[in-house]
Amino acid sequence: YPITITATGAGSPATQSFTLTVLAQPSDFSIGVSPTSAIDVAGTASTTNVSTAVTEGAAQTVGLSASGAPTGSLVSFTPQSMASGGSSSLSITPPVTATPGLYTITVTGTGTTATHTTSFALTVETPATVTSVNNTTFTQGSAGTFTVTTSGSPSITLSETGALPTGVNFTDNLNGTATLAGTPAIGSNSSYP
Repeated sequence: YPITITATGAGSPATQSFTLTVLAQPSDFSIGVSPTSAIDVAGTASTTNVSTAVTEGAAQTVGLSASGAPTGSLVSFTPQSMASGGSSSLSITPPVTATPGLYTITVTGTGTTATHTTSFALTVETPATVTSVNNTTFTQGSAGTFTVTTSGSPSITLSETGALPTGVNFTDNLNGTATLAGTPAIGSNSSYP
């Protein structure tokens, strides 16, 4: 901005040519994730989109990192860095041994002039597994009971298919276990898969 400065006092006014230069503000960016929550089964990958947007000045290269995932997780960005105004895909694969629960994942974008963070909620679940033995024996005319046990998160529901002997029922206990119980009718001696 060229301007002229005039000094008026005794004698003739004095002038000076003057230039005011305004530089662009250092570039800045914002960072976000979508969706802001995800559910992942241990041992499988979940994908979250990470994006940046220019808020001031020119674009810059933004390096990405993430923290807060379960110990042993595979964490990767595609691409690993991006221009502000770009996007990347974050993949998190918790190990099969991960403790189920809620994890806060912090994503950090580091540019040439600034660092910004954002976070999202990752819920890790574990696959359903039947942990009890795969057979039992009842005696016809006598009461019998067997408990089916499982592991996994969230809570497991149980059901069975196949004919049961008359007098024996399968009941989901709604707590990750089920009960096979009853008195098999006389004449029901057989194998029931």
